[in-house]
Amino acid sequence: MDPSSVPPAVDAALDAFLRAFNGLDFERFRACLADHVTLFAPVAAQTGLVEGKPAVEAHFSRVFEHEAPAGPNVRPRNIRRMSLGPEGALVTFEFPRGDGSMGRRSLAFQLIGGGWKIAHIHASNGDPPRGQA
Repeated sequence: MDPSSVPPAVDAALDAFLRAFNGLDFERFRACLADHVTLFAPVAAQTGLVEGKPAVEAHFSRVFEHEAPAGPNVRPRNIRRMSLGPEGALVTFEFPRGDGSMGRRSLAFQLIGGGWKIAHIHASNGDPPRGQA
């Protein structure tokens, strides 16, 4: 699908999510999530699908505690956008992590009540692409 068909408001929602996450602003972060949000987390301690806003918030409250006080400093690159129809969009990106690995994220956005909310997060961490280690 044509990335230009993704509304600019999706980029604004992504920016709000990243600012809240990097700034460890939990109230602004949770405002980015749909009530029915789901998550596949990249940590072995969290296996399976995390379902619902309370469970996803509980997961991220631990992440925020771990990342304090500096914040995670996620700087996305190779951002890809895909329209999933008039009320959905998929955004994927990767970013270098402090330990030398690469973070990879896929965020499914849904238009809810006139605003774009994150309905699903798929997070994985792995080795950098060859030649970028």
